[in-house]
Amino acid sequence: MCSAAECRNREPFLNAQGPDMCDILVVEDNEKFRSMLFRSLTARYPAAEVRAVESGEVAVEICEEACPRVVFLDIMLPGINGLQVTEKIRSQRCDVSIAMVTGNDDPEYREAAERKGADFFISKNTARLEEILALAGALLEDENPTGPESDKFRLSSTA
Repeated sequence: MCSAAECRNREPFLNAQGPDMCDILVVEDNEKFRSMLFRSLTARYPAAEVRAVESGEVAVEICEEACPRVVFLDIMLPGINGLQVTEKIRSQRCDVSIAMVTGNDDPEYREAAERKGADFFISKNTARLEEILALAGALLEDENPTGPESDKFRLSSTA
């Protein structure tokens, strides 16, 4: 299990072999979107350890073991939803950047994501893949980046 301090002190883009390391976690039940984002992230950041899962329960387990740097998380998941996953991750005290990536870009979802502790909110309907990849890169380099790649998606309470 990776404590928040250990997670923060890891070298950027560490590509550790083993089940307890993860730099980027993609949590998405839509196989096509999950696969596309996973392939794009691993191609853009080959030294980063990227994992992709379809269930919130599995995501919570991974965060308990690995404390990733970045989680891209869908809201509508089978079982526990992305808002519940966010709440569970935050309760573990894992220092991770959480970006909700969802087709539900209603203000109510954005507000709920912010209340539960998400840092970023990305609409699948309007965000370009290149913007998501740029955000991932900014978060891998700096846990609290500033600039257009992060500010566009940042929830107000995390600024």
